[in-house]
Amino acid sequence: MKQISQDIKSVKQLPKNLDFQTIGIITRVSTRTDRNGNIFWDITLSDRTGELEGKAWGNSNWHNNQGGDSFSIDPDNCGFKIEGMTAGILGHVGDFRDQLQYNFNDIYILDQNKYPPKNYTKRSPLNQEFLENAFRNLIGEISNGNNNGGIELC
Repeated sequence: MKQISQDIKSVKQLPKNLDFQTIGIITRVSTRTDRNGNIFWDITLSDRTGELEGKAWGNSNWHNNQGGDSFSIDPDNCGFKIEGMTAGILGHVGDFRDQLQYNFNDIYILDQNKYPPKNYTKRSPLNQEFLENAFRNLIGEISNGNNNGGIELC
């Protein structure tokens, strides 16, 4: 049975043995080797609702979908840094040692112009104008010699 989820929070609520689809930013990817010498990747995928720790095993498919064409890539030798890129994931909720495990079966590096990473990052609960004004006031206080925060300007 195919389960389509739009965000990571929804994926994390799925029970074992369901498939999922989600989009987020790859915030961490680490190449590892299992006890049998097989390569796999630990991946953290993030969106506005949270983070998902997953595994891409040696039989996972990695695709580069940038520029309109899709082609297979080796994540360790693709010529660009995968961390920080928006990716689409087709995965499966499994289990390992009685814990849910998220297996990333197909990883699609998406067109970063169509799916900009900024659309998948958490936002501050404070609005941007408030934060900018607070920052300008702080810089003004420091520049005027009222440096209670101990911040030095170069």
